Amino acid sequence: MVLAKLRLRRDATLWDVGAGLGSVAVEAALLAPAGEVWAVEKDPERCRVIEANARAFGVSNLRVVPGTAPGALAGLPGPDRVFVGGAGKQVEAVLEAAWRALLPEGRLVLVAVTLETFAAAAAWFTGRGCLGEAVHLGVARAVPGRPLTMWRSLNPVYIFVADKGPQQEAKNP
Repeated sequence: MVLAKLRLRRDATLWDVGAGLGSVAVEAALLAPAGEVWAVEKDPERCRVIEANARAFGVSNLRVVPGTAPGALAGLPGPDRVFVGGAGKQVEAVLEAAWRALLPEGRLVLVAVTLETFAAAAAWFTGRGCLGEAVHLGVARAVPGRPLTMWRSLNPVYIFVADKGPQQEAKNP
């Protein structure tokens, strides 16, 4: 769902902020072979896993940036796509830095899995007047029961999307 919401072009420059183990970054690099993917991750072990996954999938256009956002974003090339998969308690600061760096006609996608991230993201996107779309994604898996099969829900995921068009740039430089 995140990759669909990013609407990557073959030559996209993507920041994956809070890249985790790199699943979005690696898939994005495969979808944008003429572009660049910058995976920002604070955990050194996760950075090693991202690099190993990139090698395993033959990805050469993915760069791992060790560090904590928003500070680690300084000096990266201007993105036309930003995915925030993890920002911890720095949600607003990461969103501000990403929005400022986002190129015109760019797209920002954030995933919230905690109540705190959801609240901060909802306030930030609506406060700036740039919320283009919000999606609540619920998934359940079938598990054996006695005697019938039951659905077990997984944690909900909230996806926020904003496009940086001329209207948003005028209101929120």
